[in-house]
Amino acid sequence: MQSVQQHCLNAVRTSDWEGYVSSLFVLPRGRDAVFAVRAFNCEVAAVRDSVARSAHEETIAKMRFKFWRDLVDGVYANKPINHHVAQSLAAALDQGAPLSKQFLHRIISAREADFTSNSLYPTTDALEKYAEQTQSSLLYLQLEACGVQNYKVDHIASHIGKAIGIATVLRSTPVHVPNRQLYLPSELMTKFLKRAPKHNLSSEDVFRSGPSEKLADIVFELASLADNHLYTARAEIEEMKEQFPQIAVPALLSAIACDNYLKRLESVQFDVFNPRLRTRNWKLLYNLWKHNRSGKL
Repeated sequence: MQSVQQHCLNAVRTSDWEGYVSSLFVLPRGRDAVFAVRAFNCEVAAVRDSVARSAHEETIAKMRFKFWRDLVDGVYANKPINHHVAQSLAAALDQGAPLSKQFLHRIISAREADFTSNSLYPTTDALEKYAEQTQSSLLYLQLEACGVQNYKVDHIASHIGKAIGIATVLRSTPVHVPNRQLYLPSELMTKFLKRAPKHNLSSEDVFRSGPSEKLADIVFELASLADNHLYTARAEIEEMKEQFPQIAVPALLSAIACDNYLKRLESVQFDVFNPRLRTRNWKLLYNLWKHNRSGKL
């Protein structure tokens, strides 16, 4: 029988391959905790895609989100239920990982609110806020698992998390469009309308036609925003110089996977539907190793 830690590792490998390979570089003392929080994130993220959108299914989704809240509360009350994520989180806490309960709850609340809204993000600020509450919170937990508690590093993680969150919305667009779901900020749709009527783009256009020059313009803006967050994170690391803790690098290697996707997206002229983006980039593992060894993101 596999251990609960191995169960979490396998769950992340199946649901979040890039997160899995990025986490392999975490030092052994923090690796189990990192995979525990990543498995938790995968499970909570899966709620939205596991239920249809109807009044009845929304009730089921709320019950599932409540299950995860209760699971977290049970872990921190020293009463973990018999579930691999609960047992792994409890083991991480027992081994001294200072995982903050608030970040786990923040991930649940943000994903539940996202499920309930079922609409475009009204602004890029709203998208960045969601990315901060989900992806950045995940990175804060990973830093804690690695023994890093530094407000400057947290600020760097905030930018990386926002970049990852924006990139995730872009790369998930081909998955959601067949279900008539689109999560691109509506302000960008109207922004191009104000520039020129020919740039008007509605959700229905995307549902019917898929890739287009107009959609690529919006994708370019979002990709540029994500890239700016990565640039800012790297600039802040450079400012810290030797004060930047090298043990933080493995916890933040997801930045390399995000940067890799953005470069691939640029190579296909920002066409999020291009099939080349759906294949795994096996060079990523080498790039992760190289950056981890050099200590640079």
